[in-house]
Amino acid sequence: MLSLIKFIVKWSLISFITLTLGNWVQWNGRSLSEIVRITMTPIEKSNFTTDVQQWAKGLTRDARKGFQSRLEISSLPQAKVRIEESLPSERQRLRTLIRELSSSDTDKD
Repeated sequence: MLSLIKFIVKWSLISFITLTLGNWVQWNGRSLSEIVRITMTPIEKSNFTTDVQQWAKGLTRDARKGFQSRLEISSLPQAKVRIEESLPSERQRLRTLIRELSSSDTDKD
């Protein structure tokens, strides 16, 4: 608990010092925070950032749809029963197919 408090106080002080120095330090007549803001403005407006944002939104939308459909499937107990009922018949079909294939192989010899 004490280490958590130290961690919070330490990062609060570092943040405070960084913000204060960014506003006080002048370079070519402008503060560092103004220089950073002016430099970042064209980058924020570029097509690359909008493309990345649209891609991320599409990705999260697809993930959300997949998660919701998975929840819907798992919440339907009837679907599970139907799947379990169909498995033995599939096994029987596969067994008969294997028998037919093995018998046809022995007939050719």
